[in-house]
Amino acid sequence: MSSVPSLSSARAPATDRLPIALALGITSAMLLGSLYDRSVTMATITVISVPEFMIATSGVLIFAVWLKWLPALSFARDVHSFGEMLRIYAMPVFTLSFVISAQMIRMSRAAVVETLNTPYVEMAQLKGASRTRVVLRHAAIVGKIDRPTPIVNSKINEIIVNPYWTSPVSIVRKDIIPLMRKDPNYLKDSHIRLFAPDGSEVDPLNVDWSTEEATKYRFRQDPGSNNAMASVKINFPSPDGVYMHDTPQQSLFGKLMRFDSSGCVRVQNVRDLVTWILRDTPGWDRQSFEAAIKTGENRPVAVTNPVPVHFLYVTAWSTGPGVVQFRDDIYREDGVDSLQITSSL
Repeated sequence: MSSVPSLSSARAPATDRLPIALALGITSAMLLGSLYDRSVTMATITVISVPEFMIATSGVLIFAVWLKWLPALSFARDVHSFGEMLRIYAMPVFTLSFVISAQMIRMSRAAVVETLNTPYVEMAQLKGASRTRVVLRHAAIVGKIDRPTPIVNSKINEIIVNPYWTSPVSIVRKDIIPLMRKDPNYLKDSHIRLFAPDGSEVDPLNVDWSTEEATKYRFRQDPGSNNAMASVKINFPSPDGVYMHDTPQQSLFGKLMRFDSSGCVRVQNVRDLVTWILRDTPGWDRQSFEAAIKTGENRPVAVTNPVPVHFLYVTAWSTGPGVVQFRDDIYREDGVDSLQITSSL
């Protein structure tokens, strides 16, 4: 009497589970740090850590002894129909493929996380560089498709700790007015105050939000955890009025496509960048910087040695001999429309 050849029988089901395992691993990597990711990681570690004989024993106890759904022991002579074959094969196939699937999930997650962290995949990135090498890398959130971040060539000359945020007229028109029409308490809840041209404060209840009257006022948000720039603002001369800053919406840095701002650049781990920018500014080491943030007081700091800053828009570049990387032309700056017009003439 020969037993059922379980190992060879497990190949097909294990192969069938490969797409599911890959999907779980990839999704976990894309949602890195989320509850889903932590749950999947904990589950796979637990499965891989448990010896297979213990998984098999548990399966026999649950499905054969307690529930009596499957046989605890089977032989080839017991197979007389397709249904019986499924019942006989189920236990060994489950045991063998269970651990394999957990390993597949772990490997696919690790591979995708490593790939997403490489510079050529991150769609918006900021680097801090000395004359000879890159010393810092930061994920960045840049302008939306209809509010693109401009090209910049300037020098960082000021850091503002606990900044006030003053809304541009474009944001007042596109965002704040529609929000106030839906929720009259929006400005109060967001700690945003209105000021008339003469400097006097204006009660939002006295503004006609059904018109564009609000565009003649100055909207200023007080420093604090709700501030759009959070803890710090990085200033440099710019004809477009853009700057870099912190953000209370840290979850956005986990997205692959990070085009969510109104033109300015939000920087992940911005305090590391500010510490590097202020490295030659007396009295502003990391400890002093963190202490200033905790006070909650608005404080501008002049940078002793202004740091050059360049915003570039690149959709194709070489990563080695014969290798070219291409990315979508999000802002439509590559002249495709011009080429179409030329070719049609």
